[in-house]
Amino acid sequence: MLDTGTQFETLDVNEPNVTSYLERFEHHCSACKIAEEQKQSLLYFVIGSKAYDMLKNTCLPEPLHKFSFSQIKDKLLTLFDLKHSEIVERYRFHLLKQSEYEIVSQYVARLKHQVMRCDYEDFSNVMLRDQFVLGIFDDSVRKRLLAESKLTFDRAVELATIVEQVSSDVDAMKKRDSHNEGFHKIIYDNAKYSKRTTNNPSQVKVINCQRCNFKHPYEKCKAYNEYCFACNLKGHFKNSPYCKLKDVKIPHRSLLQTNQDSLVQQQVNVMDYNHLDDVLGITTDFVQDPNQVIPDIRCA
Repeated sequence: MLDTGTQFETLDVNEPNVTSYLERFEHHCSACKIAEEQKQSLLYFVIGSKAYDMLKNTCLPEPLHKFSFSQIKDKLLTLFDLKHSEIVERYRFHLLKQSEYEIVSQYVARLKHQVMRCDYEDFSNVMLRDQFVLGIFDDSVRKRLLAESKLTFDRAVELATIVEQVSSDVDAMKKRDSHNEGFHKIIYDNAKYSKRTTNNPSQVKVINCQRCNFKHPYEKCKAYNEYCFACNLKGHFKNSPYCKLKDVKIPHRSLLQTNQDSLVQQQVNVMDYNHLDDVLGITTDFVQDPNQVIPDIRCA
């Protein structure tokens, strides 16, 4: 049976709560099915050496085995459970307030524990209701309770618990919404950044283009829709590595245009002199050479 006692804590002589300790000891004995004649010996064992010595000195000159189990409990209560002033306990009761992160059930438990020391007797529920409303942390809950007609302590606790649960659910919903909003904001910011990067030349990747031999963004090549002057293929210039005839020497188009204009002018001059032969009825075959001097007909 002593093995069951080792699982029960010793009595704290510095901050003793003997009433609660003895109640828990009784439940422990019932759970372990301790016989009545063995409870007293087990109590001497579990209370610890300091409490045992103080109890033994209180019972002197009689030895402990001369007292019954109920007498020993009374001795412990007299020794450790000091009676406090009723006025002091009521003062402490009226100072009780709910802390910011304390739930309603914990606040109610503290109130009930303290009101037992105040000896309010039949007014305990009334005092519990008043102090519960006055000490509630949330002002909105206090306003809701004061708006209730014929409010009782049990009704006040019920309403405060409902509001607390609803507030907790709303906060959880806000956290989920803020998480989703942040997720969509990240996607929007990424799209906005990619768009800004495309429109900002300082952030666009520049390449060394082999089609036109210039540096420019990938999609800004001037030779993309142009035809090569050498090979007549689309998509590059003559100096590009893609041109198969880039090493062939071809006159510049300006020179070709000048030669072509000169040939056309020669053909016009020949046509003018041939027309002159038809008008004057003379033969001017020498005018086929445009560099030959033409005689002045007016001198004939």
